[in-house]
Amino acid sequence: MTVIKNDVTKGYVAYPYPETAGACVATRVSTALLVAPAVGDIAAIGILPSGCRIIDFVVDADSLDSGSAKTLAGSVGLLTGTPDGSDTGRDMETVLFDVSTVVQSGGIKRPDTPAAFRVAPQQRDRLIGVKFSAAAATFKVGEIGITVTYATA
Repeated sequence: MTVIKNDVTKGYVAYPYPETAGACVATRVSTALLVAPAVGDIAAIGILPSGCRIIDFVVDADSLDSGSAKTLAGSVGLLTGTPDGSDTGRDMETVLFDVSTVVQSGGIKRPDTPAAFRVAPQQRDRLIGVKFSAAAATFKVGEIGITVTYATA
């Protein structure tokens, strides 16, 4: 298992935090996929800050599987551990929704179940990422992005 990180999830770029209780922050971050992800690989894309809950969520992706029989599949969610912790043994802690059709053909997708909006805040930062459950038939270099709106509880 490989964890693919961007500058935000590596800690090189600050992630915004709501200024007051109940205030919303919306931010978009992305991760470039330059090599084909294997089954079990994770693309760590963003951070849900400590004490915050998800208000809205959108995944956007380029077409990352250019084969005629598209097979790339995965789910987006909150990952185990903390952003500054070891990537060894990292896994999906809370699945928010399936993004298979978006990473295969490109496009955008919002959560399609209420559970994605009912994740309780925790007193730790959490990584948001995509865990791949099937490899691409014909991988194509591209980007996966998320726009997440969150607020303090």
